[in-house]
Amino acid sequence: MDLSTYEDRFTVRSYEVDKNASVTMPQIANYFQEAAGKHADKLEFDISHLQEKGLTWVLYRMHIKIDQFPGRWEDVAVQTWAIFR
Repeated sequence: MDLSTYEDRFTVRSYEVDKNASVTMPQIANYFQEAAGKHADKLEFDISHLQEKGLTWVLYRMHIKIDQFPGRWEDVAVQTWAIFR
């Protein structure tokens, strides 16, 4: 099983939208942060695994491509990639 990519889905909640009822950019970044944490867990590389070794991980960079800002109660799919150096 290839775990180098991970996809998660979120539903835009009422308190995550702006005055136009579109999800905000900070909230989109939060979706990616959450997905990255889940992805790291599947790789057995999340904070709980690393803290035992006195280590942690950092979300270093985000490249977000948005075709359209989703509105309230719409589903959003995000995908993360693991790059090991």
